[in-house]
Amino acid sequence: MTRHATYTGRQQASFTLPEVMISALIIVIVLGALLSAFVSARRSNALAQNYLMAQQIARSEAERLLTNSYSAIGGSTAVVANTMLAGCRMIRSVAETNLRKNVVITLEWIAPSSSKREALTNYITICNPN
Repeated sequence: MTRHATYTGRQQASFTLPEVMISALIIVIVLGALLSAFVSARRSNALAQNYLMAQQIARSEAERLLTNSYSAIGGSTAVVANTMLAGCRMIRSVAETNLRKNVVITLEWIAPSSSKREALTNYITICNPN
């Protein structure tokens, strides 16, 4: 026994193929924009995290220099910093003028998901206590 649909005189609401295709296209565009926003936010978050880490390393180096005696603070150096920053290099330059040492600490590293190098520079002045 099979049932046959009977016409009752009422039309059922339905979507046409162009309406379905246009709504699917709108959904794809919105999802693409959301995905792009998430990727951009993740990249921005990683960049900010690396800057904070570089600031902490530079502050730590400045504090280390401040604990040394004035005469022990030497000239310029460039070292590969043992940090979590990829390809991190710390450059310290010291210029002495009138019982003061002006120290410039620069950290360079490779930005995440990019081959571009980022840098952060920290300036401190150390006065001779004598």
